[in-house]
Order: sequence, then C-alpha cells, then structure tokens
Amino acid sequence: MNKFRDKLLRLMQGRYGADDLYRFSAVAAGVLLILNLFLRSFALWLFLTILLIWIYYRALSRNIPARQAENRAFLKLKEAVGRHFRIAKLKFRDRKTYCYKKCPVCKKMLRLPRRKGKHTVNCPQCKNDFNVKI
Repeated sequence: MNKFRDKLLRLMQGRYGADDLYRFSAVAAGVLLILNLFLRSFALWLFLTILLIWIYYRALSRNIPARQAENRAFLKLKEAVGRHFRIAKLKFRDRKTYCYKKCPVCKKMLRLPRRKGKHTVNCPQCKNDFNVKI
C-alpha cells in the first residue's frame, strides 16, 4: 500500500491538483453521471466524457499560473451569483419594511425604509445625494 501511495505522490509532484473549480466540476460530473443512468443519452455521455477529461487535465497540469487564473475567474463568478441570491433573499425578507435601491454613481445597493413619497438619499460609500421615489 505504501508503494502505491509513494508512486502517486511522485506523480502529483509539481502538478496543480484540486481546487474549487475541480470540486465543482467533479460534483457536476457525478450529477450528470447519475442523470445519464436514467436518460441514456449519447450527447450527455459525450459531454460527460469531455468534462472528465478536462477535470483530469486541470488536476494533472503543470501550468499552475493558468490553472490559478481559471480558478480565480470561477470564484469571481461564484461570488457574483452568490451575491445575487443573498440580495434576493434579503429583499424578500425585508419586503414589508424596507426597499432596496442602487446608487446611480457607485451602483451600491442601499436598504431604505419603506416610506411613501420622494426622498433625498445620501450614499454612504460615495457620498452622492440623489432623489428616490418610494
């Protein structure tokens, strides 16, 4: 057993290995594999095969800066999607007492008390004053 582990460690030496994009892709491949057990689609099987080859290519790659750049781009996209869902959750939770408006200058989302009429709002980030109708 130790011989196999040593061979595996020597193989992975200087290689990129696993990261967040690897884990996401592996979970997606698992879901597609289970889905393909029921659908038996050739196109899905082909896509799954290409995805698995790409996953192994990334994990065994020696071009570490390129793989890190791919992972950073994935994390940036993941954060943007997560931010969208967090804001949607907050909007739903606070729908009776607050409204959400974006600052026209810096695009920061502001939570404002729900009071009817026209109001002047001061953005805490860019200090811009703008009018809001609620």
